Amino acid sequence: MPYAGQSTNYNNLREDELDFGVGAKVVLNLSKSIDSPQRSAVFFDNFFTGVKLVAHLKKEYNLLSVGTLRQDRTELCPLLSDKNLKSLGRGSYDTKIHRNGVQVIKWLDNKCVHLASTLAGTQPEGKVKRWDKKERAKVDVPTPRAFELYNKNMGGVDLHDMLVQLNRLPTRARRWYVPLIGYMIDLSLVNSWLLYRRHGASLSKPARLESKEFRLAVSKSLRGAPKQPPQKSPKNVIKEPRGYRPDLALRFEGQHSPVFEAKQARCKLCTDGKTKVKCPKCQVYLCFTPNRNCFMTYHLPVDGA
Repeated sequence: MPYAGQSTNYNNLREDELDFGVGAKVVLNLSKSIDSPQRSAVFFDNFFTGVKLVAHLKKEYNLLSVGTLRQDRTELCPLLSDKNLKSLGRGSYDTKIHRNGVQVIKWLDNKCVHLASTLAGTQPEGKVKRWDKKERAKVDVPTPRAFELYNKNMGGVDLHDMLVQLNRLPTRARRWYVPLIGYMIDLSLVNSWLLYRRHGASLSKPARLESKEFRLAVSKSLRGAPKQPPQKSPKNVIKEPRGYRPDLALRFEGQHSPVFEAKQARCKLCTDGKTKVKCPKCQVYLCFTPNRNCFMTYHLPVDGA
């Protein structure tokens, strides 16, 4: 979905949804393509997340969602301050349920992180591995359930961008739309390769092509079968010229008298003769020698003519 400023096409958004911010409108627009919202959940980062958006998705579309939240978008939920949360130790958290049913959680990881969720809350707690400077080893840090789901399901966009960069098309250009077209091609190739890898086990031959090999195979199939080289014509065979041809009625009518011209031209009848003799009525050059009389042969009517 390309961003084009104010002219960005947000398909099928209602009038009340146009008042949302840029990030929220993107989420709403793309969420409309989900076939079964009751069995789905969406995850997004703090550029898109707002308490109002999370509540709207659940109320209007029955779609659960989880997203990290910027501190100035918590809708003034009375959560513990960073100082008080740090005094409780790493892995501590505070949570409040907004009046619209959205649960806002503040968790201390390497730093304080906010999250808005309608999919899960804090229980059951999970564990994540984090480096501890004092013990100089990785230790288990308690994590709320919503953060655990977020870390598990996010990262697809970053992974996709990394896969695109591995074999990116060289689409640098002054025209802004050329790199955009190249990115869409890269996006399609990466997604196709991921589907190929996912379903390769069910094929008769396991999927073994890496990303670059897969791209080369797609390119080869799009080019089609190689063209056959043109067959060489036999030697000493001159193809019939595509020049002027007199009408048959004129060709076989009356008497034809040869004239000599200053320039030489190829004979109209034979394939290897050149002559200065020309028929003024037919306007063609014809051999007229002791060994070959194409002039007479050319004007003799053939059977069926």
